[in-house]
Amino acid sequence: MNQALKKLGFFLLFSTTTVVAQVQTAAEKKLIPNNFKDHLVYGGNMGLSFGNVTSIGISPIVGYKVTPKFIPGIGASYNYIKFNYVNYPSESTHILGGSIWARYYVFENVFADAEYEVLNGEWDPYYRPGVRYNLNSGLVGGGYQQGFGGLSSYVLVLYNVTQGPDSPYASPLIIRVGIGIGF
Repeated sequence: MNQALKKLGFFLLFSTTTVVAQVQTAAEKKLIPNNFKDHLVYGGNMGLSFGNVTSIGISPIVGYKVTPKFIPGIGASYNYIKFNYVNYPSESTHILGGSIWARYYVFENVFADAEYEVLNGEWDPYYRPGVRYNLNSGLVGGGYQQGFGGLSSYVLVLYNVTQGPDSPYASPLIIRVGIGIGF
């Protein structure tokens, strides 16, 4: 009798463990697809500004969903800027750039964000015309995302930790509004 109880207890323990393992595997497969393409997310932002300084920019991004909460990625950016100051001739420049970034979702719609960005441009067309050089920025912050269907929109607030006299941003605080697919 004692031997039979031991065998029954061992059998129940083993069968329970097997069922739990099967349930976890099914849940993991549902959260993270096996197909590489299913892990990719897309998005970015656009900017328009008109006045003494006209600025038109586009910044697409693509990321890879490593886990449901962690998404690293890369981005590109293009900006056209035209200066129209009184008593100065009009000048324009094209700024090209790239970035690497990562997002970690702290809550379902709230995420932390870090980015390293390099922008190449003619930063002072009045005093150094034709001289292009790189400016680097380290950005950290967070955002809020709201999804609907396969699309989402987000507001991202970043702080430029490398803000200096040659920074491409007038303020160390940067606010971006964008869209995402698959986030």
